[in-house]
Amino acid sequence: MKKWEKTALICALLLLPMMFLFGKIIFINSGVACAKPLYEDKTKGSTYIYFSYNVDDEIYYSHASIQFFRIRNFDSLKKMECFEIEYSKIFPSYTIIIDKEVGKR
Repeated sequence: MKKWEKTALICALLLLPMMFLFGKIIFINSGVACAKPLYEDKTKGSTYIYFSYNVDDEIYYSHASIQFFRIRNFDSLKKMECFEIEYSKIFPSYTIIIDKEVGKR
């Protein structure tokens, strides 16, 4: 095995667990907010739903792939007043859709 292959393998073995742990750590201290769908957009064949939510009187914007939604039609999602998301209090722009009616998780 060449030196650069060993270095790449070591970096991959160290980075993958760190990325997984980062995703878990940032949601240790989290809050729940009501997100309002804004619009949908297609990027390279994937459809994304853009939404906004308030945290401490500040408006944040985020998006999620349509794959994370049970509702496949944006018009029916737009008719809803809002859907629940969980956001990280450390990084408020990191969100998870937790609404049972809308989200898959």
